Amino acid sequence: MKTLADIYKVRARFQRSTRIDDDFGDASALEGFVLHTTGRQILDQLFDQLHGSQQRAFTWTGPYGSGKSSLALFLASLLGSDPAARAKAIKLFGKPNLPKLHGLIPTAIGKWLIVRVVSKRQNPVEALALACDQAVWEYWGREPPSSLKTNFDHGDFDHVVRRLRPMVR
Repeated sequence: MKTLADIYKVRARFQRSTRIDDDFGDASALEGFVLHTTGRQILDQLFDQLHGSQQRAFTWTGPYGSGKSSLALFLASLLGSDPAARAKAIKLFGKPNLPKLHGLIPTAIGKWLIVRVVSKRQNPVEALALACDQAVWEYWGREPPSSLKTNFDHGDFDHVVRRLRPMVR
């Protein structure tokens, strides 16, 4: 007698949760991703808020396995600087939707510094500073802007905020 495992094969990609810190920059991480109506509505609301207000912090909540990290990974790929991941995200987003995105956020595609902070048992200032250090290194490599050449102070929240402020438009 055949079992379900004999009939259906689950790709390795779907045998674990999406991890923003591990999966970002892996072009294969978007394989099988479906930008469903709810995900598109969430992104539309986010883009509208970025365009029409000064709001720059957002919270996505939902039960385990509902797709929050996958949607965040998709958004990071769409706005980030990695050309292969961005090409996949644009294909999933749909080229007809790009003019609206460019209208809301004219310099969006490929220009964002993606800072991935993942919750763990750690001082949140240290977690943010480490994530900023990693993001700067990934984005600029050995030639970051002079204001970002030294690492973020992992113990001083005000220092981290002062260093990030010039990058926010």
